[in-house]
Amino acid sequence: MAYTIEKNIFSDALSNTYDIIDEYKVHYNMTEYYSETITNQTHSILSEQKYLSLYRGLWTLKDMLLTHIPRIIHIEDTNGVIVVWESFYGISLKDYIELYNKRVSFRAILYVMSPLLDDLESAHQNSLYFTVLPETIYLTDGGQLKLNAMANPSANVNSVNRGIAQSIFYMLTCFPYGNMQMPADAFTPKPLWDLLDNILAGRLEFGGVGEFHNALRAASRAIENESVYAAEHNADGRKRKMSSRSKMAAGIGIGCFSILTLGLLILSIAGITIYSNRTEEAVRIADSPVETPWSEADEDNFYPAFNSSSFECVYIDPNNENEIYDGLVLETASALFYRRKSNGSAQLVKEINGIPDVLLNGVLPAFIQSDGESVYFCDGYNDYNIYCFDGAALKPLLNKTAGFLALYEDFLYYVDDEDNGSIYRLNTKTNEIIKINDDASYDLVIVGKKLYFINIYDNYAIYRVDLEDENLSVKPLQSLSEDRVYGSGLKNLKDNLLYDRESDWRFYVISSDNSETPFIYPVSEYMYDIYDNVMYYIDDENYYPHELLIADGGKDTIISFEECSYITAVKDGAFFISDDAGYTLCRVSDGKRENVDLIVP
Repeated sequence: MAYTIEKNIFSDALSNTYDIIDEYKVHYNMTEYYSETITNQTHSILSEQKYLSLYRGLWTLKDMLLTHIPRIIHIEDTNGVIVVWESFYGISLKDYIELYNKRVSFRAILYVMSPLLDDLESAHQNSLYFTVLPETIYLTDGGQLKLNAMANPSANVNSVNRGIAQSIFYMLTCFPYGNMQMPADAFTPKPLWDLLDNILAGRLEFGGVGEFHNALRAASRAIENESVYAAEHNADGRKRKMSSRSKMAAGIGIGCFSILTLGLLILSIAGITIYSNRTEEAVRIADSPVETPWSEADEDNFYPAFNSSSFECVYIDPNNENEIYDGLVLETASALFYRRKSNGSAQLVKEINGIPDVLLNGVLPAFIQSDGESVYFCDGYNDYNIYCFDGAALKPLLNKTAGFLALYEDFLYYVDDEDNGSIYRLNTKTNEIIKINDDASYDLVIVGKKLYFINIYDNYAIYRVDLEDENLSVKPLQSLSEDRVYGSGLKNLKDNLLYDRESDWRFYVISSDNSETPFIYPVSEYMYDIYDNVMYYIDDENYYPHELLIADGGKDTIISFEECSYITAVKDGAFFISDDAGYTLCRVSDGKRENVDLIVP
């Protein structure tokens, strides 16, 4: 491998780590371990046994493709072991905490650390140990937790576990162990404090990372048991009464599913009617239907002007049953498109360099897509039929109610609401239409060369279609552990799939090789969207819009103190629907908030 050393970034008694660049101007890290074959070297040397163990272990690690330990690109044995590994951008845990002075809740510790601990245990089984410290744990720009260090030949399981304990302690308190400005147990529940203190004080050792991981789980369970007891009992120990909302939440658990757009929240679970906390209206949706997601009783309870198969989980404005907010804004490399209301109607606007140009009047576009030449959308004023505007003429493409458009090259993928929510592909050049599946589907998103969507008939499992496959075969998404994936809120995060997992309602990232990792920043969201390295979301407590800087250590800022129902991310800002402003479309850019609708609808 041809490369040029740019600079030395780390050195210890047994190795040097450099920033290198290859002939294609791509940056990597390179760690060089010293061996006995190196002459005139003054560093401590690796024994022959340790040298061979390191060499073999690194080759095993290269083939294992662990997610939270650096990916190894190249290994060679020339005057020592040389390892070329990935270089990634992000911020260290230490810098993140010092920059934002943010402690991590103990409830988030296992969620954040567990995948890393699993990978460290796999490395430990192959006699490889890493230096785990707040300085070496990185929050990457892709929202993952990774070690920014290669294996340390002088480390052992005790030093690794101490480093893990030190890092967790730092996450909980913002202070290094032994250098605290106030008692650490003020921030740390007793079971976890006792475990960390015993390890860091040298009173407790484990035979492996996995054993320490199990001890963390046990401490977490002990904390949760204490929390549940405290929540359900008064100070004198008597059992408290649960509110009706608490009973409902306890009964529903984590099995229900939600899609968040505007107005009425519809949650579904078999045989249960769930009331939204945003409205007194309720809709019951049957789970896993035989023919259609709607029964006659359901249709009687729903808005009669909008009975739907594929749009059943979409928010409908209760004041206008035919108004869908999904896809009302689209940012492309060349322009910004959005729907704006004016004079009691609506229009399609194209904006370049901040200058708006009205392309069409009298249309209510949703699910907007563009290939740079034409704009495709579903018109709410015409039963959400699909239209194309080429800059000169408005042309009907499909005389059916449709939605969830996704454009890939010359093909427009969509959900046909009149065919029980099946997915179709329309060739925008020839108008040829091909059916993709037979199940009620929604939330189409393209990531790389794959189309992902949610299958309503399969308990809201996430499915994928390889767009380069001539047969367009439809398969349920499986992680590397061969687990089926269930969730909502499918988004493209830097060519990875980001979704909200149904089992714990936390974000996870699935990469192109189907490896699954938790999204490092805990977010409690009502709905969200992502553009590049920024997440915009509405919190589920106050319904305020937030800006979360993924590439800047997760800095979280409330961008407007008003209750909102819908948000979408664009370059340098976000659009949102403000309930407080009469369901007006608004925009925040560079800290400035403005109404986009010319007249409040």
